This record gives sequence, structure tokens and C-alpha cells, in this order.
Amino acid sequence: MQEIKMNQIEIDLIKTKIYKSKIFLLGFLLFIVIWLVLWFQMGFNFLSSIIGFILIVFILILMFTYLNTLKKSRKDFKQKIKISENLKVKHKYIHIPFNRGIHKYLIKFESDKIRKYQVKKDIYEMIEVDDIIHIEYSKFACWILKIEYKGYDIYNKDIVA
Repeated sequence: MQEIKMNQIEIDLIKTKIYKSKIFLLGFLLFIVIWLVLWFQMGFNFLSSIIGFILIVFILILMFTYLNTLKKSRKDFKQKIKISENLKVKHKYIHIPFNRGIHKYLIKFESDKIRKYQVKKDIYEMIEVDDIIHIEYSKFACWILKIEYKGYDIYNKDIVA
């Protein structure tokens, strides 16, 4: 593990990821607000009260997690330090969400900071357990800046975090 100074391109990449996550969060909150307005208009019953309570708890957890990540990101911007290290692939698996055809191809690392990473199918098929992946990420919020397998860029642009 090695600490290196971040360059402006990497700082801008983190800013872009934060911006995209804000848009997602805003869209999600808008959906919840619309749902709550409809819920109040239709009246309360036991089932809708339980669903509403679960949604509110979920929103609070999501907001706490997001605000914590923003706090860590501010520290990243201030200190501009990234971690560069080689991680060993501990496990790989395909996650198929309930009732959806979208498969997630995940590799799991022997690491406390970066535990797993979603890759594309062709990358997933190339990587084997015990292979070494080179990764660079921000020190505090752990925003992934670069990830390579045998010199090949495997950065997944389809995911925000």
C-alpha cells in the first residue's frame, strides 16, 4: 500500500461521482415525496403505515450514509491523497436480483477498505480467484479512481461509486 498525491483529473473525477450521486439521490427522494403525497391523499391503513415507516427509516439511513461520504470526500479534497495497492481476488460471483434480468458481475477482494467491485461480463470471465488487481482510491471516502488487471483498465463507468 502506497500513499500518493492526487492530481486535478482525479479530483475532478471524484467531483463528477459526487454530482451523479446527488442526482440519483434527488430523483429517489422525489419519488418518495410523490409516494408520500399519494399515501396521505388515500388515507392511512395498517399496511401503508408499515410501508411508510420502513421507507422513512430507509431514507434516514440513506441520508446518513450519503452525508458521511460527503464528509469524508471533503477530507479527500483537502488532503488530496490516494491509496495505490495491489489486491488479491478472494472470490467472484454473479448477483442476480430478484425478478430482474440484470446480472451483476462482482469480484471480492482480501481488503478491509475495498471489499468488492462490479465489473463487466467480459472482465469477469478473464479474472480468476487469487489474481492480483491494481487499484487506486481516495484515502478517506474510498472513491475508486483507477483499477487495472494485468495492465488492462477494468474501470466500470456504469457505476457511480
